[in-house]
Amino acid sequence: MIKYIIATHGTLSEGFLNALELFLGDGYEIHTISAYIDEISLEDKFNDIISKFNKNDEVIVFTDINGGSVNQFFTKRLLASHNLHVIT
Repeated sequence: MIKYIIATHGTLSEGFLNALELFLGDGYEIHTISAYIDEISLEDKFNDIISKFNKNDEVIVFTDINGGSVNQFFTKRLLASHNLHVIT
């Protein structure tokens, strides 16, 4: 199954999800990560989300800024996982 994560600086990811829900409705498993808005690290937020996924799930992550810290975090994980895809 395909799982989606929108990961951005601040709460932009929540705004993207809100807009998507207007067009797509329910039925999609889309998670958000709002980086740097609290003391919880980006890695902890990511690990919390993927702990709910199955090993064989394809994970597509949308990030906000190519080369930004959030994008770099996920790009570094591409080699460790054959089922992780990053789109900026």
